[in-house]
Amino acid sequence: MKIAPIIITCPERAPVFAQTLAYFSQTDWADQPHIQMDESGSSDHRARQTRNAQSALQWFLAESDGEFALLLEDDLDFNLHLRWNLERWSPILDRHLQFGSLYNPNIRRLHEGDDYFLADPGACYGSQAYVLSREAVSVALSDWESLVGMQDIKLTRIISGAGHSLYYHQPSLVQHVGVESAWGGGFHQTGDFDRKWRARYSYERIPGWFTFPDFYDRAVREAREGDVLVEVGAWLGRSTAFLGERVKASGKRMTVVVVDTFRGSPDEPTMVADAQNAGGSVRPLFERHMHLAGVLEFLEIRETRSVDAASEIRDRSCALVFIDADHRYESVRADIRAWIGKVRAGGLLAGHDCYTYAEVFNAVRDELKGQFVTTDENVWIHRVAM
Repeated sequence: MKIAPIIITCPERAPVFAQTLAYFSQTDWADQPHIQMDESGSSDHRARQTRNAQSALQWFLAESDGEFALLLEDDLDFNLHLRWNLERWSPILDRHLQFGSLYNPNIRRLHEGDDYFLADPGACYGSQAYVLSREAVSVALSDWESLVGMQDIKLTRIISGAGHSLYYHQPSLVQHVGVESAWGGGFHQTGDFDRKWRARYSYERIPGWFTFPDFYDRAVREAREGDVLVEVGAWLGRSTAFLGERVKASGKRMTVVVVDTFRGSPDEPTMVADAQNAGGSVRPLFERHMHLAGVLEFLEIRETRSVDAASEIRDRSCALVFIDADHRYESVRADIRAWIGKVRAGGLLAGHDCYTYAEVFNAVRDELKGQFVTTDENVWIHRVAM
């Protein structure tokens, strides 16, 4: 996802603009913003700012390859994790966003979400920080002259009039600085700005199946410094994100090896179809989820079949191997045979779906000869002898 930041300003506001650039440079945004400078010198500040905002959006469509424009005014303080938080904003992730505001000067709400609210279009004002899709920018510019008002009125009314919701980020990610309006109107600020607030992208936001948090908690507690934990079958990464979060929080230096073809299990035709619809592999989606969860750096990804991955792992080197791949009887037995010798003394060989599929339970029973236990998390567990 590419977002193009644009700051609108004019030469007369050089001091406050410089301060805004300094604040922006303190955020996690690596790219420099495009500066849309108004040098008209007109005494009509409202008209100047409105025309400059229009020019900034025209530049975005003509010169930028961004999916979204981040239209900013020149008198702002910023949340330090601006990019991190925007990348994890649910309206963007869910592909619902056409218009968003990162600044809330007490706008009337129509609906509450976890990290946003939907605003009443007739009550919106304050264009301090707008996030606009290319479609929304195009719609707004095509009707720009049809509505009287400054850019905040034009953008919110035109875009909502085209049938799009107006999303406001909670909490605000920018603060309006200063003591008076640049164009003579009433000065306003938001009451929910926090420079240090950082969104959490937890495993719960990732599609998939995960019923064994207690088991993964236990495995991480038991693991030692330098241990290797293996997850065979990750799909989109719901359980992987949880495991990565726990490894990260443990403070212990450990490696999580993730094994998956990312093409779906042969026994799950829906997953195979989903992978084909995603271009043949869901690995890009998996890696995106891991990036958003902040755990990608802890993972070593092996895009291959389970038994092939096992042949490349050193014997007795793993504290945990968790099998949740192909659930057919012979496949489960083959996975157990391939991985059991990779688990160190006292380590855990385990897997999922012992209650969901009779074939899984029967394969575990026949391969391990009863040397396993099951849990209420739908997990079977074999501990390698000391």
